[in-house]
Amino acid sequence: MGVTGFRETVVEVGGPDFSGAARVVRSGACIYEEAFGYANLEWRVPFAVDSVFRIASITKPFTSVLVMRLCEAGLLDMEADLGAYLSDIPDAWRPLTIHHLLSHTSGLMHGWDLEGFRHTAGVARTFEEHLERFHHQPLVGPQGGDFHYSGLGYNLVAAAVQAVTGQSYEESLRAHILDPLGLESTRSDDESAVLERRASGYLREKGDLLRAPALHMPQFVGGGNLISTAGDLAAFHTALQDDRLLTAESIETMQTPEVNQYGYGWFLREEDGRQKVSHGGGLPGFVSQFERYPDEDLCVVVFSNVAPAPVKEIAKALGEVAEARG
Repeated sequence: MGVTGFRETVVEVGGPDFSGAARVVRSGACIYEEAFGYANLEWRVPFAVDSVFRIASITKPFTSVLVMRLCEAGLLDMEADLGAYLSDIPDAWRPLTIHHLLSHTSGLMHGWDLEGFRHTAGVARTFEEHLERFHHQPLVGPQGGDFHYSGLGYNLVAAAVQAVTGQSYEESLRAHILDPLGLESTRSDDESAVLERRASGYLREKGDLLRAPALHMPQFVGGGNLISTAGDLAAFHTALQDDRLLTAESIETMQTPEVNQYGYGWFLREEDGRQKVSHGGGLPGFVSQFERYPDEDLCVVVFSNVAPAPVKEIAKALGEVAEARG
């Protein structure tokens, strides 16, 4: 596979110390993949193209596709009140709909904005205990109003999925998406699990590299709790292109912008005359970018295990190289 131009682009945009992996896929065929730096700095373990990585908010596209499948099956209704699915929630949350939650127009706050959240993100809590922390928090806007990015909203979507299926979020995700596509490296993260090829996360502060703080991942269910690989994300893209997961009508619904050029689980933009469907992810020590050009059947995935890192800029530049190659 010819790679001239791709590697140079990653190094130029990401810098000589870039650590992570990049993959570019067109029409189901990988046209570029490469790993850089170290998956574990202490042991100098090189990053691999199949390193397992915390994808953070790239979880949201998976959740959105799962919801659309359940809507097709008649188990969820995009316009039904959340109170129809969940009983132990505040009155202010009851009239919110799945549509509001997926499109970030629910008026719910973002979980990371809760006072003290960052300093307690490593504390073990059940999913229910996590949700209860927000029960007395006011809405930051009216339902159906402006765009307010909210991981909490996607937590509640996951709770609704569990309520209507009688399964855990991961069990439903595995039954409807992961197993049918053979995505063996994608799963809910458990910080206590020993996983082959798991990348460690690091922070760059004032020129120094530090280990990323511990996080209790179950509190991010539905919005940021998944781990995956570049290959699995590319396969997810290809399945969407081939209508193997959803009907063409459901995909069109999901990829129709609501507010702030966001649909259900995707940012939807036109750049330089190209339609781009994308989502990024970030947690302490991990940043990622997943970009899809549906009209070209092109997918770009970039991970880094050192934050901050210009993964969005790298992905955009790789997409331009791929376009130039035709």
